[in-house]
Amino acid sequence: MTEGQLFQNFMAAAKRGLLHFCFLFLRLTFSNSADTITTDQSFKEDDLLVSKGNNFAFGFFSPGSSSNRYLGIWFHEIPERSIVWVANRNSPITGSSAVSSINQYGNLILYNDPDQRVLAWSTDVTEDAARTCVAQLLDTGNLVLLEPASRRIVW
Repeated sequence: MTEGQLFQNFMAAAKRGLLHFCFLFLRLTFSNSADTITTDQSFKEDDLLVSKGNNFAFGFFSPGSSSNRYLGIWFHEIPERSIVWVANRNSPITGSSAVSSINQYGNLILYNDPDQRVLAWSTDVTEDAARTCVAQLLDTGNLVLLEPASRRIVW
């Protein structure tokens, strides 16, 4: 084999390795974000979290013919949406510009407006350790706030 052929074989193998690495990285990144909200993400009207086993979904919905919007959890694979939990049951969103995120104190919060001035709902985590929390929708239907490193549930 000539030096040129060896170099071509080496480059082809390197490209394949890089391609496999990129695919694996994207797959891991995508699978981690499908059921999780991190502190640097906003969760908006068209966003949806789905538990890893596709059992439950978390997002915004309007019941029946109501124009009110709620943030909740429902069975994901059932055609007729069966709601199992509602965050803002007593504070419906009246427009379509709600946004949810994890604030600097580690609480999952829901604002009624994109400027984040009208608070509609919030968790009430008071632990200092909660500042680095992520929200994750589990296959049990539970939405939890947990510390990513220790996986300790704080809400």
